[in-house]
Amino acid sequence: MQGKILADGLIGGNDGNRYTYTASDLKNAQGKSINAIIGSEVDFVGKDGKASEIYITKQAFDLQHRLFDGDLQSVKFKVYAAAGCCLLALIPFVGIVFLLLTIVLLFLVVVSVKKGSQSTTLLKNFILSIIIPFVGGIIIAIVTAISMAGNAFALLKTGEIGVMNAVFGGVGIIGIIVGIIVILSCWVFMYRYYKELTYITNDRLFFYAFVCRLIGSFLSIIPFINFIGGLFLLADLVVEAIAWFRVKEIRKSYSAIA
Repeated sequence: MQGKILADGLIGGNDGNRYTYTASDLKNAQGKSINAIIGSEVDFVGKDGKASEIYITKQAFDLQHRLFDGDLQSVKFKVYAAAGCCLLALIPFVGIVFLLLTIVLLFLVVVSVKKGSQSTTLLKNFILSIIIPFVGGIIIAIVTAISMAGNAFALLKTGEIGVMNAVFGGVGIIGIIVGIIVILSCWVFMYRYYKELTYITNDRLFFYAFVCRLIGSFLSIIPFINFIGGLFLLADLVVEAIAWFRVKEIRKSYSAIA
């Protein structure tokens, strides 16, 4: 018999009757959430108001659920959409719009993985690993500007390099060191993010991508061999892209279990 899934545990048959079912009756749901399959057309065996041997024959498309649900199908949809937008970002002028869409979609991928894995730390570590470098950069920019302005003021006032210049120079050096320490601390959160993502997806390619990023970031600031760092950063992008494309499961995170 054919019909359509109307709600969690309820199917509307083409014969005009409604049938109840349980999750175990769905034979090819493949980890999809109930929100993802509501509206899907199904083939089933109906008897005494109950449906069994249910097979989804036509998947319903719900953009809202595809964007915000935490099941594997929704994650893969956003990964493919992000890849498409990334390619379209190469188009002159309008490419910036697709680049922004790529960033938004990748953020939604992490949100969906967090939701599907019930993680309490994945999204937090992801956000901190991105924000902290900006904070460190702002600190360096501010103290550098203050130091330069202070030195210029002292030089104009006294006409020579003196104690005030040394003080402002010291402030600048200390501020830069603090900023660098702040920037380096992002690697702690990035490590935690990739470690948990590796566990959730059961795919070590994510951790290998992190290792490539770590090596590439440090080699890229060393003169004469910085091109090697660029190769590692490129490898990071390629390995992580492959990892997202081949994700086969979203399992409950150890942070949720704890």
